[in-house]
Amino acid sequence: MNFLKRRIGYVIDMFFCLIFMPLLIVLSPAYRWLSEWPNFTYLLIGCLYADYFVVRIFRMPRLFVKRRYWAIALIMAVLIAGNYMLSRYRLPPVTFNAPSLTSLYNNIRDYNQAIGVWLMFSVVMGYALSMSFIHELYQQLIAKKEFELQKNRAELALYKAQINPHFLFNTLNSLYSLIIGTSDRAESAFVKFMDLVKYTYTSVDHETVALRDEIEYIRNYIDLQSLRLNQSGVAL
Repeated sequence: MNFLKRRIGYVIDMFFCLIFMPLLIVLSPAYRWLSEWPNFTYLLIGCLYADYFVVRIFRMPRLFVKRRYWAIALIMAVLIAGNYMLSRYRLPPVTFNAPSLTSLYNNIRDYNQAIGVWLMFSVVMGYALSMSFIHELYQQLIAKKEFELQKNRAELALYKAQINPHFLFNTLNSLYSLIIGTSDRAESAFVKFMDLVKYTYTSVDHETVALRDEIEYIRNYIDLQSLRLNQSGVAL
């Protein structure tokens, strides 16, 4: 499932290259053109593949969502112009004894050629645009689910952060009750440590703090550091 989620675009492109286009060639006049006009047919197939990947690479649905209509119009104009030139490709003329029959046959053949080219172009563009919109919608749904998952994780982390301080403060109070009476120095240091921890947790919810609270926090920190370093100086 995770592989399909990450590679859905490649799956769509592989389906087009290996299944959709071969079926289109077999079911269209291009299959007959391969034996009669191979150079033209190979050029047509290459152009159709190029048309498809232009739509996929430039991500037309995203351009539409971003309202870049000029980019969409430019891309479509280039693709249509290229297909028009391909539909006007001059095939080798077929001659008959009667000039009128020669002209009629070549005109009908050229007309059928143009119709076939435009039909295949329309089918490929319809598939490319449809798959691009489906892929873009799929990506948006995946992004929405991932956003909701991250949001749920953030909310859970917030709940844990709200619970942990209560647990910490209750534990510190329990430890303080055990320290009372054992040593005045240890009791004083523990009280300073509790004040320092409480200030750290409560101040994060406020953009500003009182200057006297910040000074008291610094004084407690210095006293604890002095105690740790076995210094006997008087606290500020």
